[in-house]
Amino acid sequence: MISNLFYYALYTSVVFIYGVGINQSLVLSENYSKIFIKAIKMLLAVCSTVALTYLFTSYLLAPARLTEMLPFVAVVIFIIISVFVEFLIRITAKTDASDYGLSMLFVLLALFESTTLAESIINSCICILTFYVFIPLLTCINNIINVSKHKQRVENIVLMFISLSIIMIALFSWNVSWLNRGGF
Repeated sequence: MISNLFYYALYTSVVFIYGVGINQSLVLSENYSKIFIKAIKMLLAVCSTVALTYLFTSYLLAPARLTEMLPFVAVVIFIIISVFVEFLIRITAKTDASDYGLSMLFVLLALFESTTLAESIINSCICILTFYVFIPLLTCINNIINVSKHKQRVENIVLMFISLSIIMIALFSWNVSWLNRGGF
């Protein structure tokens, strides 16, 4: 389980490798208002959807050989749970925390990249964790760009993507095993 944490949090981070949520994290890095509520809502909706979808698939779809229906079942279960959690958050916190596209991508990634129920729930939690840990990093990069920029020649978004590509190269440059294909 610890290897999954490091593997999905650093080496194959959802944000860096798949690019899931880069655009939304750029938007959230500019405004921190109610980010904790959004994180709690995403965590509740995604983890419960992953658990129910995994159980539904294991006990109903797999015996009937209908595993091709997994994405559809995951979307239906996610919509039901997400609307319920959104309703509870609107009543208690009196705020909007709707986020459907990114959460659904996390659900599908966690279901397709795991073999057990515990592993799928841990993978979904790690996906959410890496997304929300990535936001302060973007804020830091944005502040550095704003402080060091003398002339307004290049937009912040371009420099942010250049900075992200440099971070990705730095994270993955230690693994050069793909360079040597053998045969020497």
